[in-house]
Amino acid sequence: MKNWKANIILKIIWIKTIELQHEKSKITIEDVFSYLTNVCWKKEKFLHEMLQDVLNIDAKTIIEHITLSAVLDRNKKLSDFSNLF
Repeated sequence: MKNWKANIILKIIWIKTIELQHEKSKITIEDVFSYLTNVCWKKEKFLHEMLQDVLNIDAKTIIEHITLSAVLDRNKKLSDFSNLF
């Protein structure tokens, strides 16, 4: 990945998604969005701002891409998303 900030953000989103999967046996994209919005962004609002600033795209778009893949395929690796940056 070209940008170290983007790499950190991606890892944080990935970890939060995995944490949520461990809490519930079956999760939906809506569960992940709700969790990230209500827990992560409120506590770590700078992540949302940094994500948009660094990537210059809507944060929801990248979260949707990552979480959809994670929900559909738990075997996905973080490196599978390197093409986003």
